[in-house]
Amino acid sequence: MVQPLIFYAFALVLPAALCRRKEVFSAMVPFKMRLPIPSPCNTALGLGLITLLAAGMAVAVRRDADVGLIAFCAAFAFLALKLKSAQTFSRTLAMVTVGALVWCGLSGFAVFEIIVNGAFNACLYGAFMAAVIALRDPIDASPAFGTAKALLGRQVGARAYPVLLAAGHILSLVLHMGSIGLLGALTNTGDGRVDRWAATAALHGFFTTTLWSPLSVAPAVVLTNLPHANHGVVLALGLAGATIILAASLIRHWLLGPRIADGPAGAQRTPVAWLDFAKITAMILAIFVALQAATAALHVSALGSVVIIVPFVVIVMILFQSLGQHGLARARDRLASLIFVELPARSDEIVLMVIVGFLGAAVSRLVQTLPISQTLFDHHIGAVAVLLGCFWAIILAAMAGLTGLVTVVVLMQAIPAPDVLGVPPELVAIVFIAGWSISAAASPLTPTTLLVAQGFRISPTRVAWVWNGGFSLALVIAASAAFSVAIWLTRHPIS
Repeated sequence: MVQPLIFYAFALVLPAALCRRKEVFSAMVPFKMRLPIPSPCNTALGLGLITLLAAGMAVAVRRDADVGLIAFCAAFAFLALKLKSAQTFSRTLAMVTVGALVWCGLSGFAVFEIIVNGAFNACLYGAFMAAVIALRDPIDASPAFGTAKALLGRQVGARAYPVLLAAGHILSLVLHMGSIGLLGALTNTGDGRVDRWAATAALHGFFTTTLWSPLSVAPAVVLTNLPHANHGVVLALGLAGATIILAASLIRHWLLGPRIADGPAGAQRTPVAWLDFAKITAMILAIFVALQAATAALHVSALGSVVIIVPFVVIVMILFQSLGQHGLARARDRLASLIFVELPARSDEIVLMVIVGFLGAAVSRLVQTLPISQTLFDHHIGAVAVLLGCFWAIILAAMAGLTGLVTVVVLMQAIPAPDVLGVPPELVAIVFIAGWSISAAASPLTPTTLLVAQGFRISPTRVAWVWNGGFSLALVIAASAAFSVAIWLTRHPIS
């Protein structure tokens, strides 16, 4: 017990000192960065994120009392550093989580045990997001990626739609949330109806990655809450769904899109640099293969393999890209910038993931006091009604501005287990992932539509409902029908 307590004191006291005393910060940085020196608080936050990432790696490998205490210390230290400057929604959600924990205590549950259990997922979620964010830096610095970005910005005419659709999907596999702003900016070509179809292609290319990419938040969070689901089956179903949606998007453009061959007058057709996209695709495949190998060799979850493997991928890529550019010195400066500048600047997404980890643990314990299974049995409410209700609830909550992360975690804790519902856990997983994915493009209040709309300087309501509303509605109806048939074919009576 002594070592975790020492770690706890170190994790809390040192960052607080770094935030207050610049001389402590100067002593802690053993090298001269060739970059703007970050603020002391950002440095403390960077150290907190590295601690959180290390704790997430430990949680991915094993879960016991010592690791649980370390995870709690790392998550609590990070929240103590970040919450004051976090977005209003994150601070509000933190207050809701504290209220849920107090409710657990008043209900007679062991609050400390709930907090430690929440710390496992909090560290794992936070470390996952930190790893995915860190991957953006070496990917963005890749020459092939730079060429691909330039290509996306120069596509004109009828060919722009399929190129943006395919390229947007490929690039989003590794950049995920980081690609939203990029796609929104690249599709801002200036005028008229072609802009609409370019934006729609970028939007569809992005949100379909959340159905199946191991680096996407949706599959990671859902599969963490369904440990008995076969990850390979879920991701294969997601890939099949993404393929169908992309094909439907192409057909829609062919039927309703502009009938022009060469774009606006004076526009230059740019050859597609397929070799650069092949390099990016090979890079993505190598990362995915490494993740699957880690999952099999270390016996960890898909989310855990991302937490363990991706940071090493980032370091190797930065070292490789720095060859011939002052070698290790350049790599050192880039890593320092990533840890003390880039990660703290993008830590709003991480703090939300950490808070939701604790919230999910509290909600899962509170729902044990509710006779949900018995109520469903008494009122003859079957799996079709439960899962479709969750599917629609995720989308409607997104329309009201509630992030899919919170809605999915709460609903997954509230509904009965898959064996109680009488359906395979893989089917439950794909229902939640699909609801989360479709809501990203259907709501005008999600980061996806907000940033694409910002790139066009137009209302997000127009992007989500006018340009994409009919397609989203068709997806919701088609998915509801498909899920109803799948549940009916695989169900057995609620036990």
